[in-house]
Amino acid sequence: MPTIVLSVIVPCYNNKNYIYACLHSIAEQVDDTVEIIIIDDGSNDGSIDEIRRFANDNSNLNVKIIEQKNQGVSVARNVGISHSSGKYIGFLDADDLWCSNFWEKTKHILNHIQPDMIIFNAVRFYNDDTNITTDVKITNLLDKLTHIHNIIDVKGLFKLNEWFPWARIYHRDLFKDITFPEGKVYEDAAIIPLVTINSKTIYSISSPLIYYRVRTNSITNTAKEHHIDDIIYAIKMLYSIYDKSDNKAVCIDVLTPSILGLYSLLRRVSTRVYGYCYFTRQQQASIKKYITPFILKQNYSFKLKIMFLGFYCFFNKQKYLIYKKNLTNSIPSH
Repeated sequence: MPTIVLSVIVPCYNNKNYIYACLHSIAEQVDDTVEIIIIDDGSNDGSIDEIRRFANDNSNLNVKIIEQKNQGVSVARNVGISHSSGKYIGFLDADDLWCSNFWEKTKHILNHIQPDMIIFNAVRFYNDDTNITTDVKITNLLDKLTHIHNIIDVKGLFKLNEWFPWARIYHRDLFKDITFPEGKVYEDAAIIPLVTINSKTIYSISSPLIYYRVRTNSITNTAKEHHIDDIIYAIKMLYSIYDKSDNKAVCIDVLTPSILGLYSLLRRVSTRVYGYCYFTRQQQASIKKYITPFILKQNYSFKLKIMFLGFYCFFNKQKYLIYKKNLTNSIPSH
């Protein structure tokens, strides 16, 4: 039996309408050096039937099906990694697709150049229309092998701040001491930067190799209170890179776009949850700790909002309450 070069891990939760096409986009181009690991994460919509149909239709390929109770995408990815046998690991979401040249573009690199990571771009499409796409810029490195000596060598990736797990192929050793955090959203922003800086060599491909589907009616777009803590956790993980570094100035230069990007996301999510930007006292303390080193070059107004975050939250709440009161008073009574 040939040695498995690449294990493709596909977590699936209630993606009956998309999972077969997703898996077929892999199957139509790979050989027996690739294994496809599908984790059905407690689906209740018949996804498992589509997964089994795919396995039956492609009995010539290396396909593993793992069924588990619903535990979230991070657990599913970790389970997939633990069951993988490939030298390299890739991920694909159950509603996304490989581009038709994915394996053609990556096979030689994996077999002969053997970097720690391959990174590539993607195209975004909405719902079921693959005819209208927009570029998703994930790498701005040159189309070649880059040796990573210092975090400054991946500054461009942190500036782009796109940490989709499926936009990379990883040497399995990169996950030897790192797992996806269980029960959290934005887990990619917490983990993929750490995996990236642990890479000694990265091969960049400017071509898009993934069709990234955006479902406009997806319930996963709904903001929830615990998402605020999950984003703070991701900021904490980036802060840990700075905290452990011997060259704090370089880390600040590299990490600032990602840190401030997550803080901007944090404010938007909080506003969607509460109607105004609000954080608990514990959250405020964490935000101040993790963000303060990165605001030195920001404008004075931004610094004040971080320094006096409690007052900023209180002011937002009062402004929101006044707005709601005025809105209520403006509605004519019948």
